[in-house]
Amino acid sequence: MSRWMKKLARSIDRLVSRDDVWITKERVLEFLQTGKWKEESFVYFLENHAKQNPNAQAIVDEDGTVLTYRELDEKTTQFALALLEMGIQSGDRIAIQLPNTSHFLISLLGAAKANVLPVLCHMPYTEYDLEYIFELMPELLVRLKF
Repeated sequence: MSRWMKKLARSIDRLVSRDDVWITKERVLEFLQTGKWKEESFVYFLENHAKQNPNAQAIVDEDGTVLTYRELDEKTTQFALALLEMGIQSGDRIAIQLPNTSHFLISLLGAAKANVLPVLCHMPYTEYDLEYIFELMPELLVRLKF
């Protein structure tokens, strides 16, 4: 078995052993074998696209602000590094409550680059709603709201 396959097998075992994961090992293996899931993640595709087309528009915000793929890749890397510098570790969770802007995508992709799990909180959630969520998930380390 190749090194990548051993790592994948450990990752699958870790995933399906979690209390908050509903998927079975057999289902994960089926998705992998049929090609529905692949080794490459959306982070891979962002980084690859940033290398191939660095000046192409990636995001245009409602106010007209444009981010290129190079800028998006750089900002998501900065976000990931900031999470790690804060002591957040791979597999930790962060809460994110942001509108549909480039900031949302930067935080989502940055979390993925740091292998941190984002807990997405809808914008209409009030402080009361969020406190309830945080009580259910005390392991949340950072609550991001811009």
